[in-house]
Amino acid sequence: MKTMKTILVISLLANVVLAQVTSTLETTTARSTALAASHVASSGSAELLFTNPALLAEYEGLGFIAGYQNVFSQRFLNHSVVGFAYDTDHKFGNVGATTTTLATRSGSVNLAEETAMGLHYGNYLMQDRLSSLAIGLTLNYMQISYGLSAGPSGDGTDGSSLGSASMIGVDVGFLATLGKRHRAAALVRNINNPSMGRDGYKTALPQTLIGGFAYTPVDEVTTTFSLNYTSGHPVEFHGGLEYKLNPQFSILSGMQSQPNRLSAGLKMEIVGINIEYGVITHPVLPLTHAISMNFHIDN
Repeated sequence: MKTMKTILVISLLANVVLAQVTSTLETTTARSTALAASHVASSGSAELLFTNPALLAEYEGLGFIAGYQNVFSQRFLNHSVVGFAYDTDHKFGNVGATTTTLATRSGSVNLAEETAMGLHYGNYLMQDRLSSLAIGLTLNYMQISYGLSAGPSGDGTDGSSLGSASMIGVDVGFLATLGKRHRAAALVRNINNPSMGRDGYKTALPQTLIGGFAYTPVDEVTTTFSLNYTSGHPVEFHGGLEYKLNPQFSILSGMQSQPNRLSAGLKMEIVGINIEYGVITHPVLPLTHAISMNFHIDN
């Protein structure tokens, strides 16, 4: 089984995996959508790769995730994710990789496409019987490709290429735990202050600081909340609740400010495969629906 997992990991790396698009969509998966992106300190499946790389330190086994969402219920906004997390069984730490794409299309014409290639690493800085402290790093290669200009026909089918741009961003995350009930985390996105473009047309990607907590008063209930600050924007509050009705079925809910949004979702486990669904509101735009599927292989 261990040899099989190693082969799977090498195969995925050989295909160049792509974890954060330049649009910085916070609700990247169904679970993050259902919890309103409040779970920066909450453990979970391979979905944690899109949440906080420090969570990788405590991950065990091999996990895969694939997800899709229709942003604001618009057919021309298609967002998809694919990723895997791998427990190396060594003190070196755990690794993962993800693929994220956000495409904007008008009929058969591709107006723009954002992709990101991310490699993730997580390991413990210290660990004892009651507490732990972990660090995680994410290296993102982000690219945006523009379609064709309107051209003579006016519909983009015979226009000229508008080019593309790329950049590398670095995220750093931390996770502290006390027993099985209390968890705290911090995440800095784009800590290297990357920018895209040339000369006077450079645009810096926003730097975001996230701090959050997760509390599990009983095994069936987990509460999550975080404060998100992005340069040039007001502080956002995110809160969520995950309630496990039984080992196979959970319900999730969340809320956030700036703008005010409400969210909800479901999680089902069927024959070892987790299927998750999330929906989140917007004060002006239509609902965003997301669905994810993941499975886990033990060591």
